[in-house]
Amino acid sequence: MRDKQQVLSPITVGLHWMVAIGIVSMLAFGLYLDQLELTPRKSELIEIHKLFGFAVFLVAIARIFWRYINGFPIPIDALQKWEQVLARATHWLLLLSTILMPISGIMISLGLGYSVPVLGITEFGPLPERSKLLADTGYFIHGNLANVLIGLIVLHSAGALKHHWIDKGQTLRRMLALHQWQRP
Repeated sequence: MRDKQQVLSPITVGLHWMVAIGIVSMLAFGLYLDQLELTPRKSELIEIHKLFGFAVFLVAIARIFWRYINGFPIPIDALQKWEQVLARATHWLLLLSTILMPISGIMISLGLGYSVPVLGITEFGPLPERSKLLADTGYFIHGNLANVLIGLIVLHSAGALKHHWIDKGQTLRRMLALHQWQRP
């Protein structure tokens, strides 16, 4: 089932919320990890972060693939031109960020000479040689993009809440699959 203007497909809604919950969880976990001193326990937690990060990466790829097949949802509410431009830019940047965050994490692991777990089933890496450039580039992207991604999530959420509470629109209800219940 493909998206319609009034109703988003279960695939669209499911992928959106899986990626959203996964990315927000990984950001929170990553911020927590940043506060810890390097100990064996922190190393164990980093492995968990990598494991779940790769799972989120696969779901994000599926979401982008679905977006390519299905296209972006047609706005359900009337938007001003600046809202349309901002919404489109934010959506594209969110999609790109959900791919670049895990890729930059993979760059860190491989650059430091570690392998990357794939769903706890297998792993790839390590590289034949460590690469300081690869690790440093990964750290730079991962750390800075985390802050950008947090800002994008806040902007995206604020836009959804504005459309819901101020404009009295149906956009959020559609993404929550509440389209069958109309406002009184």
